[in-house]
Formats: sequence, C-alpha cells, structure tokens
Amino acid sequence: MPGLVMLAMLRYALDEEPMRLDLLKQADWAGIATLSIGLASLEFVLEEGNRNNWFESHEIAFISVVSAVSLVSFVWFQLTRDNPLLNLRILKDRQFFLGNLANCAIGLGMYGSVFLLPMYLSSIQNYNALQIGEVMLWGGLPQLLLIPLIPLIPRLMQFIDKRWLCLFGLLMFAISVYQNAFMTADYSGDQFRFSLVLRAIGQPFIMVTLSVIALEKLEMKDIYSASSLYNTSRNLSGAVGIAILSTMVDRRGTLHELRISEGISLFDANTQEYLSRLKEALPSLSQQQDLALLMGKVSKDATIMAFSDAFLVIAVSLFMGFLAVMVIGSGTKEKSMG
Repeated sequence: MPGLVMLAMLRYALDEEPMRLDLLKQADWAGIATLSIGLASLEFVLEEGNRNNWFESHEIAFISVVSAVSLVSFVWFQLTRDNPLLNLRILKDRQFFLGNLANCAIGLGMYGSVFLLPMYLSSIQNYNALQIGEVMLWGGLPQLLLIPLIPLIPRLMQFIDKRWLCLFGLLMFAISVYQNAFMTADYSGDQFRFSLVLRAIGQPFIMVTLSVIALEKLEMKDIYSASSLYNTSRNLSGAVGIAILSTMVDRRGTLHELRISEGISLFDANTQEYLSRLKEALPSLSQQQDLALLMGKVSKDATIMAFSDAFLVIAVSLFMGFLAVMVIGSGTKEKSMG
C-alpha cells in the first residue's frame, strides 16, 4: 500500500515526458549484472555464513567465490567504461573518501547496535518481544520528538562548522555504545535507557551533516554516483557488521567460557563458597545439579562478556569514524542566506 501511494504521488508531481527507450542501449548492463549478482550473493553469505560455519560449508564457499568474482568484475567494468553505472573514480576525492569511511562506521553502529540489543535482552534477560520493544522505544521516541528540530540543523550549519556538529553526533553515539561495553548479569532494560537516549540525540546531527560534508566538493555530474555509493556503503557495512558481530558473539562466548572454566576447581575456595550458598538456597538439589547450575552461570557470564566485546567493537568503529571526520579538515561554514 505505501508503494502505491508513493507511485501515485510521483505520477502527480513529476512532469510528463515521452519514453526514451533508446537510453536502454546506453545502459551499463555488464555493471548492472555483476553488481546485482555480487551484492545478492554477498548478502546470502553474510546471512547464512555464521549459521553454516562459514567456509566449512561448500555452499557458502562457492557463493563467496561467485560474489568475489562478480564484485571484482564490477569494479573493473566501472573503471574501464566511458559511461559506467557508478563512477568509482570519485573515491579519489579525499573528502568524499573520508566521509564515506565515517559513513561505513555509522552503518556498523546503527545496524549493529539495533541487532545486538534485542538479541542480548532475549538470550540473556529472557525478555519477550513486547518487553524488547519497550526498551527500544527509548531510542525511537526521542528521535520522533527531535524530528521537528531536524530542519534547524541546516540553519545551524550557517553559523557552526558542520564538521563540529557531525563530531558532536558521533561522540554522543560512541559514548552511548561504549556504556554497554562493560555489562554484568544484572544489566537489563533499565540500564540501556540512558545510552539509547544519547544515541537518539546524536544521530540527527550525524545523518544531516555527514552527507553534506562527503558530497559538497564533488561536481554536479558525480552526485548521482556519489549518492548511490554513499547509501550502498552504509547499508553494506551494516550487513557486514552484523555478520561479524554475530560470529564474534558466538566465538568470543566460547573463548570466555573456556577461560572462566580453567579457573574453576572444586577445591577452590570461591567455588566451594558458591556451591555452599547454592546448597543453602536449594537444598533439594544433588551435587550434579549444583554443578550444572554453576556451569550455566559460567556460560551466561561468558556470553555477557562476548556481547560487551561486540559493543566495544562498535564503539571503536565509531571512534574511527570520528577520526575520519577530524582528518577531513575544518571545512567551510555555510554562507548565511541573509
């Protein structure tokens, strides 16, 4: 239904022009084909890779080769054609390149944090869908309230260097994620509220200003390619980031569990004290059941540590985006309209 409404609005707003089917002959069909195959196969690998132990699966390995060959072919076509689908040469522009790097960090931060938080609440705190939604609301509701203020950001850029506005947003986002990098067993929905509000405050300052910073020095003829690259980079970095974070939670959880288990001994005083308290609380349980509960706690603590590591990776990536914007330079202030 929303698609039909959009089509109706476009039909009303756009000027009628005769069809130019001859333009289809000029299209970069090789680029379209290789990009479509490459991105579709890459998306499949990222979605199914961790579930199938990555390259231990022949299917994942084969599709990965298809993706790599297709994307390399796409790059070659774009660099050798006179009329490419996307002008990749614009990546030579230092400001666009650095802005796009920061944009990739934002993609990882946005999609990665939205991926990790519900998974943590579900697997560690046993939240249901409604409870998870109530927590996530602390990130969505402030953004909804800030929507009327977003048109004011371009006006702010007339008086404040847009780079500093972007850095403010990145700093808020990085701090909000960094707060989740040191979680404990009692870290639940209430502890996420402040970090979600910080993220909601920071994101509007990033989304508006960073696109201007990245694209402002390009020629008008390159804006189409630059805009496509910019949006694709953010979405692709988000997909790649989710795959990396998902694998990281699994692998780091196993690693932390092994390390914690190495320090546990039935002759250790701390272990004996924990088992004694457990026996006092649940006297009907056998020793084997007590040990099972102990190992369950070890597994839970290890998984929490793995989630903390994943949030730390996001915070580091956002800090790298912060540095990329810093390196761009002071830029120029928007000239006053008055």
